[in-house]
Amino acid sequence: MGSLLDNSLQIISNTTGKSLFVRLWPLSTAPKGIVYIVHELGGHCLLYDVIAARFLEAGYTVASHDQYGHGLSSGTRLHTSNYQTYVADTLQCLEEVKCQYQDTDNVLLFGHGVGGLLAALLAAQNPGFVKGLILHGPIFKFLEEHASTVNVCWYLSYVLPLAYSPVNGTDPALLITDKDQRMKYARDPFIWHEGPRLSTIHAVTTAMGDLEQVEEPLSCPTLIQCGQDDQLLNKTNLTAWSKRCSKTTKLLFYEGAKHYLHMDTPECTIKVLDEMVKFCDVVRSEAASDTDDAVGSEAASDTDDAVGSEAASDTDDAVGSEAGSDTADD
Repeated sequence: MGSLLDNSLQIISNTTGKSLFVRLWPLSTAPKGIVYIVHELGGHCLLYDVIAARFLEAGYTVASHDQYGHGLSSGTRLHTSNYQTYVADTLQCLEEVKCQYQDTDNVLLFGHGVGGLLAALLAAQNPGFVKGLILHGPIFKFLEEHASTVNVCWYLSYVLPLAYSPVNGTDPALLITDKDQRMKYARDPFIWHEGPRLSTIHAVTTAMGDLEQVEEPLSCPTLIQCGQDDQLLNKTNLTAWSKRCSKTTKLLFYEGAKHYLHMDTPECTIKVLDEMVKFCDVVRSEAASDTDDAVGSEAASDTDDAVGSEAASDTDDAVGSEAGSDTADD
C-alpha cells in the first residue's frame, strides 16, 4: 500500500485478495490521534463526512473503508458467510493507517449500528489495541419482535444464502429524523437499499453470539450514543451489556433522535459531535497521564536501584578499607 498521506483515496487488497476502498481525511500537522470509522451495514465510509470534518477541526486525523460488498469495495452486495472477515479487514486497514502515523498510538474506534458490533468485537478480541470506543446505536441483539423471522433466516441461509432477508432496516423514515437528510440518504447510490442477504443475517447473528460470550466485553473507555426513537435498537440488551464493561462506559440517549445521529437535526448533530470530541480529548489526556505515571515510576525505580547500588558500593569500600587497616596494624 502506498502512502495514504499522498493520496487520501485508495483501493487496497485484503488478505484474501479482495479490493477494499479506503478513505483518509489527513491533517497537515501531527494529529492528537486517529479516529477510525466503521460504517453501518449497507452503508459506506463517505456517509460519515460530517463526523470526519468535526474531528479534523478538533485535531484528529480520520480514516475509514468500505466493507467488502459495500460502497466502492468489491464483492457481492451485502453478502458474507463469516462476520470475522469484516473484523479482519478492519484490523488490516487500521494497521495500514497506523503505519502512516507512527508517532501516535492514540487510536479511537467509531462504530455505527451493526458496525458498532464489529467495532466492539475488534476491541474485545484485541485488548489494548484501541484507547477508546465510540458506538452509535450499536446493534448487539435483534429486537425480540424479529426473533422468529431471524431464526427462519438462519436456517434458510444454508440453502438460499443470497436471498434477501425480510428483516429490512433501510427505510429512511425509520432511520433519520431530518427530512432533507432522509432524501439525501434515499438518493445515495452507494447505499444498499435492498436490505441484507440471508447469509449476512446468519453471520451477524453468529457475531452477536461471539460478543455475548466475552466475559468482559471491553477494557477501554466507551461512549455509547443512541437516539431515543431508534427503532432498530434493543435498549434492554444494550443497557445490560454496557454494565458488563470493565471500565467507564457512558450511555447517552438523545430525545427525538433516530438511528443516524450524525444526520439528525442540526441541533442534535452538533450536540452529538461535540460529545464525541470531548470524550476523545479526555481519553487522550488520561492516556498521556498514565504514560507520565509509568515513566515517573520507572525513573523512581531506576533512581532507587542507583542509590542502592551506590550505597552497597560505599559499604563494600568501607569494609575493604577497614579490613586493610586492620591488616596493616597487625
